[in-house]
Amino acid sequence: VINNLLDSLYLELLNLIEQHTECRVNIERSNNSGQLLLAKTRYIQGSHAITLAQIPTENSEDFKALCYVEIDKTETKVSGEDKHLVRHKVDKAEGYVEPMHWFSALPPMTLRNAAI
Repeated sequence: VINNLLDSLYLELLNLIEQHTECRVNIERSNNSGQLLLAKTRYIQGSHAITLAQIPTENSEDFKALCYVEIDKTETKVSGEDKHLVRHKVDKAEGYVEPMHWFSALPPMTLRNAAI
């Protein structure tokens, strides 16, 4: 009984290590792609098109995050939790704003692709 439990724990550990490695590779790939698209956007629009004045500061009006990670407690996994991403609809009345519109009403396609 103990050997079976240890075997299942080792299998889940190896599975979690594999998932962790895949996630790190995906994050690195997405980060590199996003940086390249942001650089293209800056090149296309010129270096002075996006300034720090367009980015919110602590004196700006408060807003809510469009996306957040929701954690579900489960008994089936050793970690005891399952995570997934939740995205709200853009609604200024409720405080959900689209950060893309900080830069312009019609942002370039490279900036839209960088946000994905």
